[in-house]
Amino acid sequence: MAQKFVKQQLKSPGSASFGSLFRDYQNYEDVVADLGGGKFRVRAWVDSDNVFGATLRNHFVCELQYTGNDRWQLLDLTFREQ
Repeated sequence: MAQKFVKQQLKSPGSASFGSLFRDYQNYEDVVADLGGGKFRVRAWVDSDNVFGATLRNHFVCELQYTGNDRWQLLDLTFREQ
């Protein structure tokens, strides 16, 4: 769900890559923290194209909460370029 919220903020969401098993894998257990009460914090990165077509890696912190019935609420999302 965090990936969906992140893609909504990108200039080129179709270019988004969060890694794969074959390259730059991000382990779920390393990037997701259960804060309790249905809240989670995801600290990870996304590779995506900027407005000039260059691929950049942006690290992000996404806090979200499960509200029931397959629905999630974005609490906070911050990006920082590396």
